[in-house]
Amino acid sequence: MGLQRIYRRAFRKRRLKRTFWDKWAVYTEKSSYTLEQNLLHFQYNNYNLRIRGVGHSDLEVFGQIFRKKEYQLIADILTLNACEKPLVVIDAGANIGFTSVFLHQLLPACRFIAIEPDLENARLAKANLEANEVDFVFFQKALAEAPGKRFDLGRQFRDAKDWAFTTEANPQGSIPGITIPEIIAEQNLDYISFLKIDIEGYERFIFSDEANLDFLDKVAVLALEIHDEFDCRETIYQKLRAAHFLLFNHGELTVGIKKNFGFS
Repeated sequence: MGLQRIYRRAFRKRRLKRTFWDKWAVYTEKSSYTLEQNLLHFQYNNYNLRIRGVGHSDLEVFGQIFRKKEYQLIADILTLNACEKPLVVIDAGANIGFTSVFLHQLLPACRFIAIEPDLENARLAKANLEANEVDFVFFQKALAEAPGKRFDLGRQFRDAKDWAFTTEANPQGSIPGITIPEIIAEQNLDYISFLKIDIEGYERFIFSDEANLDFLDKVAVLALEIHDEFDCRETIYQKLRAAHFLLFNHGELTVGIKKNFGFS
């Protein structure tokens, strides 16, 4: 039985747009797969992956990370340049863990620190990370610009699927926040090889005039998705240039490389 038929039967909903599904099938027709607890488990190349069904954004995330290889450039930057120190990656906005899983195969000795506020996304991210033997620490928290903040999730942004949940500050919120300086202190980090930030618009607060950005001194390479609905792109560019990053755009990402490339 084909993968597409199993997917349709398992979730009993209208299948995804054929244009995307046809592209998916090209890459997965020879994969092994099983269905467990409404999750589709499959092997793609040497990755062991889990996704949810229709109504979730997991297939779209798979397409971005594994088909389009959105973060291949980052792996190339880190591997093609002499890096004497062990690599440390912070994945802020980890979603279901695919970015860290992808990078782990290319950077197997790397240590990953993942942050994801949504409980169900976090559970699936941990399962994907564990299935691929990633060395990781996980925070089911929201990235914050200041200590002591709490958050609620917003579910009305863009297509409202799992990759578009926003975090909204609320003193009585159910989700604790965590700052990058708090992670640095807790994990005893002297440096961050790569910092990924994809937090659906909250980057406007992380890089606000009131925020402490001293942590950027420890970052060698970063990539963030800037959400233009919040009119914060130029402000973020200014902050990163002031922190001595060379900037360029790569697909949906803004990539910054520290001018002294602080690895040596």
